Amino acid sequence: METSSGLIETEQLALLMEKQSANLKLIDMASGPSGVPQPGLAEYKEEHIPGAIYFNFHDTADKECPGKVCDEKIFIEYAKQRHIRKTDLIVCYDHKGVILSPRPWFIFCLFRAQNVKVLNGGLLKWKSEGRPIEKGESPAIGGSDADKEGDYDYKQNKEMLVNIDYVNSIISELLSDKKEVFLVDARGPEVFSGTKPESIPGMRAGHVKGAVNIPASTFIAKDGITFKNIEEVKEIFESRGVKLDKKVISMCMMGVAASSILFNLWQLGKKDLAMYNGNWREYGLKPEPNL
Repeated sequence: METSSGLIETEQLALLMEKQSANLKLIDMASGPSGVPQPGLAEYKEEHIPGAIYFNFHDTADKECPGKVCDEKIFIEYAKQRHIRKTDLIVCYDHKGVILSPRPWFIFCLFRAQNVKVLNGGLLKWKSEGRPIEKGESPAIGGSDADKEGDYDYKQNKEMLVNIDYVNSIISELLSDKKEVFLVDARGPEVFSGTKPESIPGMRAGHVKGAVNIPASTFIAKDGITFKNIEEVKEIFESRGVKLDKKVISMCMMGVAASSILFNLWQLGKKDLAMYNGNWREYGLKPEPNL
């Protein structure tokens, strides 16, 4: 991962907006994936930070399996249409705090954007401080005469993704006492354990053998909208037996909660991170024996 990433606080963002920095891009993820083509668009139109760009989960997900990410060509076109350059300061936020915003953070990091951050507390904290919001449509989509060669030279970091064959190949490793790799599943405990059935027809309940369950909500502070501090985050991983000097792979249902795992590991200074590209959206529908 080559990007410089981390948290940005609301007061820091407010100062950047006062300076009217041309390279500042705000990414608004109002909702996670759902059965509608544009999840969260109504919420975005109702209120968002001035100038923010609406982020639709499905725009950067694979069309056949939404648990996977889109390919490089599709992402480059996505970024061009929204004038999000590789060198921009990209600040991601959501309408619930920080539970969704690590997803766009992960996507831009995956394609090697150089400076991506998550707004701590998101829109809720921003509003609670009396800061400005606006209504209406997302900024216009289209090309720009100001674009320069190399602005959208995004390249996918293939080391940040693993496929289903890789996951199956490390099952014995995940079950051993001397793990060199950990698989962290960020879904809720009931779906992880299989006590709560999946809503998608034909999808099996349970989890990959040897996976560790750390729900994404575990990282949320007592205020319900910001991340816990670094010391608390480190304690969470250590208490679950995840060794931070080993490789860690994340997964969930569609790749949203799994992004929170990777973001918090990145905050701890860990660089060798990866997500299972397919997540339970793929694994749960396969006749894999490793549950």
